[in-house]
Amino acid sequence: MSTDDIIKGKSAVVVDTSASHTVRLKKPSESRWTRPSPGWVKLNFDGSVKMENGSAGAGMILRNENGGIVFSACRQLVNCLDPLEAEARACEEGLKLALQLSDKQIIMESDCAGLVTAVLEKGQDRSYLTQIISEIKFLMQGTRVISFVKVDRTQNRVSHCLANLARADSRTMVWLGAGPECVHRALDLDLLVSPDA
Repeated sequence: MSTDDIIKGKSAVVVDTSASHTVRLKKPSESRWTRPSPGWVKLNFDGSVKMENGSAGAGMILRNENGGIVFSACRQLVNCLDPLEAEARACEEGLKLALQLSDKQIIMESDCAGLVTAVLEKGQDRSYLTQIISEIKFLMQGTRVISFVKVDRTQNRVSHCLANLARADSRTMVWLGAGPECVHRALDLDLLVSPDA
């Protein structure tokens, strides 16, 4: 499989920061969100940008091994240049909250291949997102195991609705153990199946 295939999202990319910092490939899993294994939590995040009016938002949700919500959050983004920046800012914000609100190992899931590639790239990022990417990499370097996975958009429904809520309603909020109505509608679409590895 070529690097181009990975960037186009044809395969999930996983990094285990506790090991040798190698990247391993795995086949795409089911098209619905799956629970993390015991001892893990799963962070999904997404960005939303409407280029016509410059509105942008970030959505984040952390769920435990039972599929229960640890937190959900949305943040209005100001001065956001494009969708990739919105994704990166959602990742940074979500990871900071996850590290504060849970002591378990973390799986981060994103449907943005460009962000996954940028974060997993060795060396310093030289793009306009260098500060955000550097902060994400720094947060991932602690003693806790943090994996980063590229998933299909259908596995990222809840964070997508939170990002749209932040953008459309100019809203910033964190819910502990809960979420707004759009989260519960999106959760109903998720099939909580056996843990993924």
